[in-house]
Amino acid sequence: MYLVEVKSYSGYRRAERPVSFTFQGGKFMVDEVERSWVEEEADLRVHWRIFIVRTRDGARFKLSYSERTDTWWLEEL
Repeated sequence: MYLVEVKSYSGYRRAERPVSFTFQGGKFMVDEVERSWVEEEADLRVHWRIFIVRTRDGARFKLSYSERTDTWWLEEL
C-alpha cells in the first residue's frame, strides 16, 4: 500500500468520497466509485472508509481513508 494525497468531496462528512489523487507523479481523476464500505478495528478504535474506484483512463484502485489519522492509502488492482 502507498500513502497518497487525495482530493475528496466533503458533504455531511469529511472525506466523503474521493474525487482525484496523486500517485507516482501523476494526477488521476476518479470517474466512478464502484463500491464503498466501512471497516472497523474495535480494539484499535480505527475506522476505515474503503473505496474501489475507476479512473478516467480505466485503471482500478482501492483507496482507504483512515478517519483516525486523516490519511489515504492506495492499492493498485
